[in-house]
Amino acid sequence: MSGDEQLSQLVSVTAKLGPRNIPKIARSLSIPVETARHRLRKQLLSRGIGIQACIDYSKLGLQRTWLMLDFTEEFKGRESKSASALAQAAYLVSYFKTIPDDRFVAQVAIPSSSKQAYEQLLEGLVKAGVLKSYSIHHMAWTRQISMDTKHYDFRRKTWDIDWQLLERTRSSIQEPTIADPRPFDKKDILILKELETDSSLSFIDIASRLRLEVKTLLYHYHSHIERRSFIDRYSIRWLGDPKRRQRYAIMEVRFWFQKLSQNELFLAQEAFSRLPFMRTDSFSMDDGFYLAELTLPLTHYVDILTFLQKNLKSINRKMEIGIVDQNCASRFPIPEQMYDEEYGWVFHPGVALDRFKLLTTTPELSPEAKKRKE
Repeated sequence: MSGDEQLSQLVSVTAKLGPRNIPKIARSLSIPVETARHRLRKQLLSRGIGIQACIDYSKLGLQRTWLMLDFTEEFKGRESKSASALAQAAYLVSYFKTIPDDRFVAQVAIPSSSKQAYEQLLEGLVKAGVLKSYSIHHMAWTRQISMDTKHYDFRRKTWDIDWQLLERTRSSIQEPTIADPRPFDKKDILILKELETDSSLSFIDIASRLRLEVKTLLYHYHSHIERRSFIDRYSIRWLGDPKRRQRYAIMEVRFWFQKLSQNELFLAQEAFSRLPFMRTDSFSMDDGFYLAELTLPLTHYVDILTFLQKNLKSINRKMEIGIVDQNCASRFPIPEQMYDEEYGWVFHPGVALDRFKLLTTTPELSPEAKKRKE
């Protein structure tokens, strides 16, 4: 078996078991524990491959929602600070701005019972002069997708894609199942946050960060998190060669569609699922909104567009492309600060708006902006 085949097997097993479970990984691959540990740390993690715990937010009573936000001129250039404030006050978990068209897109994970309340917050931001307008898309499901290692050369740390072969390949699509909320407590949320931030952390390190007894942490992890499957799986993602990451050799690109029918959705999913750079995709049954997130090498951008043009067929005209401005993009872990041990997930639009104003008020604001905020 070649080195790439061995690492491909390691990726597959790690996606199921997680990066901390080295003994089980070793048994699954029939290799010594130290060999498994070396390959994971030195041949994957140190070579631009990342591992992320995929938390099933629906089991926690949260629904992922995409927001298209159009900021007023007073807040242009301050979108990152505004997004950070929304992460603190209003469940925002990621955002990005596109270039050169300057569109701002954010994702929130809100309590299922707070859809109308969240729209009240957005209306409040419009009235406060923060937003010109917005659109909101509640996602029925979101898939976290691992890199396709069949097309990756681990030794050279490059993608080696036979696009003609990829054209002939077909992908089987399985729509994610939506789970009902399951019981959890604050300690579970805190542990999940640490694992989402860095899934390779040891239990001892997590216990130290959270100031928990290791025995208490292990009980919550095994009896709650593991048994109730709050971590759906682990996503193995190509992040690019660390030495070249600042040279714009890596592109973050988002593709989205409006008002897709079920047949059109299948066409989009089938095409995007064949691309080895996929990170996530998600779909709203309410309005047919579909969004795919890709991390790809700049050298393959034109190849991808050509591939999509051939395979999307009639829905090409519905596709919008957003090249991410990596200076205005970020992700945040699960919003544990919004969870109250007595009341559960808490959200009040008026409180969130006041908190947003407090977090975004700076001495540099224009008199007009200050007046509006008052």
